[in-house]
Amino acid sequence: MGCAGAGDADRVTVDKRDTNAGPPREPKYTLRRVWLSKKEEDATTTASQRGALPLCTLPHPADLRAEDWRYYQR
Repeated sequence: MGCAGAGDADRVTVDKRDTNAGPPREPKYTLRRVWLSKKEEDATTTASQRGALPLCTLPHPADLRAEDWRYYQR
């Protein structure tokens, strides 16, 4: 799973390789921003909510659509 950046700060703070080191004062890791289209964002969110989240909150059954899972895997 990942996280989503919905604001403009991501575009301002990443470097030319779409990466950002953290934490700011003592970088120990590098994050890479993956830019998604609206369709990809919606599908991966749906895959997380309908597939992965239910697995973490059993006994709710997963209800994952194949198309959403393909976007999530990409």
